[in-house]
Amino acid sequence: MQSKNSKGGKPKLLVVEDDKTTVDVLKIYIKDKYDLDWAKDAEEAFKKAKENNYNGFLMDIGLPGNMNGMEVTKNLKEFKDNKTKPFIAITAYAMKGDKEHFFSEGLTHYIVKPFNSEDLMDTIAKALNNEVNK
Repeated sequence: MQSKNSKGGKPKLLVVEDDKTTVDVLKIYIKDKYDLDWAKDAEEAFKKAKENNYNGFLMDIGLPGNMNGMEVTKNLKEFKDNKTKPFIAITAYAMKGDKEHFFSEGLTHYIVKPFNSEDLMDTIAKALNNEVNK
């Protein structure tokens, strides 16, 4: 059973994404089922992960600064209780082999930008229920 960490009893997710428009779309799509925190870069992601217990993570791969989403994922997995939590790649990288590369780097699920609400919600539900992303 997943822990519910927000005030309203909804699962709490951290999105690590530098594009505010993507975050705004995510919030619209998931607001009824999940609480969403936003970190715009690696430094902010680490700070928020230390302060909160998230049920899962939505990770942009192409982040600004010196760490990409795969490196941020590896570091976040070192935080208490994060090793077995889902890390969903939300990315425009959609070439053959990208998905497998992300999985080999520790991400557990994958969705391509631009995404629709149905695909997003399905991927998050599978991730939080520990189902393998296909």
